[in-house]
Amino acid sequence: MAYPMTSRVSAYVTHALMRQLEHDRLGDLLMELEETRGPVTDEELAAARAEWPQA
Repeated sequence: MAYPMTSRVSAYVTHALMRQLEHDRLGDLLMELEETRGPVTDEELAAARAEWPQA
């Protein structure tokens, strides 16, 4: 029988690992894109930031 605290900790750890894996995959994608298309220019970055919704 699992204890409620154990279950919550397990869910927390699982969620943290999933987020880390997503982060790692995004990092890999960014490296691949930079290798194939070159680095993001300041102009491209400014344009992307201008389109990003404000929090």
